[in-house]
Amino acid sequence: MTLFAFAEGEGLDEHTNPNDAIVQILEGSARVVVDGAEYTLEAGEAIHLPPSVPHALPGGAPYKMLLTLLKRSREG
Repeated sequence: MTLFAFAEGEGLDEHTNPNDAIVQILEGSARVVVDGAEYTLEAGEAIHLPPSVPHALPGGAPYKMLLTLLKRSREG
């Protein structure tokens, strides 16, 4: 789990992650782009980011978010 706080205009460029992730907006609102589809999330809302799918959180208004990376357990 990682807590992020972004000032106006700050965000995350497009990237991928090999694991599932959940982004929860704690304060403010944020634009989230997942595989080319754009969503606007308000405080209290969350979105699932599938593994290996391009996503970004472009800069906009200030917001705080909690990122939870989910790792699959290894069997054996």
